[in-house]
Formats: sequence, C-alpha cells, structure tokens
Amino acid sequence: MSARMALTRQVTALPKPVRFAALGLFVTGLHYLILRAGVAGGLPVIVANPLAFALAFCVSYAGNSRIFGASGARAAGLMVSGYLGIMGINTALLAGLDDFVGLTPAFVLATGFCAVLSYLWNRHVAFRR
Repeated sequence: MSARMALTRQVTALPKPVRFAALGLFVTGLHYLILRAGVAGGLPVIVANPLAFALAFCVSYAGNSRIFGASGARAAGLMVSGYLGIMGINTALLAGLDDFVGLTPAFVLATGFCAVLSYLWNRHVAFRR
C-alpha cells in the first residue's frame, strides 16, 4: 500500500467533524495569508478579502470533494451559493471591524463567526454522504 493510500485511510477513519475542522483550519490559514499579502500589497480589505476567500474556497471545495465525496453539479451549486453568502458576511464583518480592532483581531472575529455558519451549511452539503 502506498503512503498516500495509507494516509487517506487514516484521514477517512477520523470522524467527519474532525476532518472538517482540520480542513477548515488549513483553509483559514491560507485565507489569512492571502488576505495579509493583498493588504500589504496595497489592496483595501474589502477587495483583498473576497480574493483571498475565493482562492481559499477553491481549496476547500477540492478538499471537501476529496474527503467527503461532495461532488457533482448539485453539491457544487450548494457549496458555491453557501460560500458566496458566507463570504459576503465575512467581508462585511471584516471591513466593519478592521477600523476598530485592527486586521488580525477583525479576521479572527469575522472568521470565527463564519466558521460556525460554514459548519452548519456544510452539514447539509458536504456531510450528506
């Protein structure tokens, strides 16, 4: 058995919420790094966040498809529509909080709230299988 197959078996043996959380933490870190790079490059938060969120979503979708088997046109449509709504909420919270508490605390607060929304949404999309 290849190392990749062995790792896949170990990962799929974990409970779905643990797999979702691990993927979510990875994608959140990626989102934050892209956001910081965009802001450091001169983009306003309201522009940098949707770009970072969209790139992180691509990784999230690929991971959810691979780990949970959420694929196909219906799953893709549900995931995209859910994440567009969550991205809007995340961007609004981030832009609103940034001036009051700074980018990093605003990111933690906005993303923490949206992580709960994302988990609830994915219970109906990614966890169905």
